[in-house]
Amino acid sequence: MTDTYEHHLSDIEQILALFPENRFTHVLAKALPKNANDKNQIYWSSDFNMLGPLFDLQYGDRGLVTSTKKGGKSRGRSIPEAVFTDFSWLTEDSREIRAPKVKMLIYAQYPEMRLSGFKTETGQIPASLSVEFTKANPDIKRIMILARTHHGGAVAMIVMPQGNLLEKVLASPGFEGSGVIKLLRETYVHESDLREKLAGAVERWMPGVRRTTDNQSIAFNGTQVCGYTLEDTLEIIPNANKDGDYMGVELKAHTAKKLTLMTTEPDMGIYKEDFAKFMTTYGYEKSGEWRWTGTHKEGMRSAKSGLTLRVMGYDRKENISKQLNGEQLYIGMFDADGNLAAGWSMERILGGWGAKHNEAVYVPATRKNTENPELKATGHKYEVFFSKDVVWCRGTNPKKFLDAILDHVIIIDPAPKFDPANPKNNKRRTQWRVNDIHKAIPHLYEHQENINLQE
Repeated sequence: MTDTYEHHLSDIEQILALFPENRFTHVLAKALPKNANDKNQIYWSSDFNMLGPLFDLQYGDRGLVTSTKKGGKSRGRSIPEAVFTDFSWLTEDSREIRAPKVKMLIYAQYPEMRLSGFKTETGQIPASLSVEFTKANPDIKRIMILARTHHGGAVAMIVMPQGNLLEKVLASPGFEGSGVIKLLRETYVHESDLREKLAGAVERWMPGVRRTTDNQSIAFNGTQVCGYTLEDTLEIIPNANKDGDYMGVELKAHTAKKLTLMTTEPDMGIYKEDFAKFMTTYGYEKSGEWRWTGTHKEGMRSAKSGLTLRVMGYDRKENISKQLNGEQLYIGMFDADGNLAAGWSMERILGGWGAKHNEAVYVPATRKNTENPELKATGHKYEVFFSKDVVWCRGTNPKKFLDAILDHVIIIDPAPKFDPANPKNNKRRTQWRVNDIHKAIPHLYEHQENINLQE
């Protein structure tokens, strides 16, 4: 059976009806040029930030640039790519067929971002994206629709516009200022549901708990008790993956202004190649265990480790898409001799600071030792309290992240441990932190809203 992926529609409302607001936040549209097909790839934008922060992507390198255009300056450099972790094509009869290899390719030498790998898990592609179709029908108009789910997934379809639909789409507002990517709708109706649930969790003391994989609440007495308790009140089962906590929104319960944003580990340098050597070279020994600690700010040598944090190959005044040339742009920790002790490729950073962080709610929390005998009897050590005053943030990207490092808003405050006698005690933990989350938010996000959940 061959599925049909082409939709013959005449109005924008017909398009939007296929992507309900209770599931999708963004519906984007792009009129395809004559040569847009699976072989040539589909040019989407000159800026990968059009899609990168919105969708859940796995970053890596595709291969080397072979083009000699633009003076050949990028020839031989790797081409960053990002595979959609959840991409489906919408058939004519509204079934979603997964396409597991759809990817975003970033050609920094132009710069431009293209989409490719459209084949579904059943081995098909939309017929209108085939080379045969574009050769035989050069004058037929096509519109690609790309919709984002709350969790950063993608559902796409090809529209064969009827009547004046193409003109209506082209007259729609540009997405993020683009002249070719049109925004048909942007809504966050899921926020009302989350606000209502958060309102029921604030301004009261509750036992510290954690929800198990079989959906049961149990006592939890670890340092992450506030975060786990907040998730439990929203009936979230912890999974620690890159998706947001609640319908794509990351929940950050914090007891202090100093906050860990992520714990993305190095994928370059001695730390990656020989963890034991790194720890015994740049760490310190205490009671038979080696630890690496100290505050690391960009351009400043850490007194504790002797290492200097650097953002390499980055010009904040330039379009970041032009700078994504594999090894040219990365974050490194260097010793006094210039050796790369630890480093993070941009693929690693993009994977860590991705769709999960694009929308976040920062919830102040307080923890205390419980004096309730009933709670003590059931194994509870803490009670937790959440403030009604939260900060709702939306819209971040890799440029904001790198700029925040340069401005010393983001620091690295590592806490790994190496135990030569007991390898099972080894721990790798690189903490990317801010000293004051409220001062940091304007640097990290495009939009912020201070909300009283009880108003």
